[in-house]
Amino acid sequence: MRRFVLLALASVVLLGLSPPSASADITYTITDNGSSGFTITGTGSSGTDDDDFRVNIVNNSSRIIQQLQLTSGFKLFNLDGDGPPEGGGFGPGGYNNEFNTFTINSDTNGFVNFTNPNSFGIPGLAPGASDFFALENDNGPGGDPVDIAASQINVAVTRSEATPEPASFVLFGLVGLVGAGYARYGRWSSRQ
Repeated sequence: MRRFVLLALASVVLLGLSPPSASADITYTITDNGSSGFTITGTGSSGTDDDDFRVNIVNNSSRIIQQLQLTSGFKLFNLDGDGPPEGGGFGPGGYNNEFNTFTINSDTNGFVNFTNPNSFGIPGLAPGASDFFALENDNGPGGDPVDIAASQINVAVTRSEATPEPASFVLFGLVGLVGAGYARYGRWSSRQ
């Protein structure tokens, strides 16, 4: 059982996956849009139960997503330091996790930077992976939460990297096998 848990944790790190938030209020799914870039589809809303809400990002594109820009008429980045009630945050105030950071331009405009380590050696949200973070929702009278729909937040991919071609991995694998074979042969031949 211990091996299974360690294997599962290793695969999470190697594939660049971070666990999606089970209680996400809003989910954005990123897909390829031919040569013109990406299509980003949002579902859900922030609700009015708390002054913070969780956002899931699902990368169903063929590229590694390194940065998103979020803009809105709402003060999403007016972070008051209390984070979402279910916790899990690692950044200042508990809004980020260990795989992303914020670059804040104003209360209504900021960037989410994905720093996930992945098997491609390129930091970012790998294809097929998901990540989460939290934003602020004290936009109503007296700082009360208002219901913010996913469509009321403009999300754009501002930095991405191409996923390395599978042939690159085959080449690296062959070089590694040849190197290992040579090292083994060298040890064998030195015993003769």
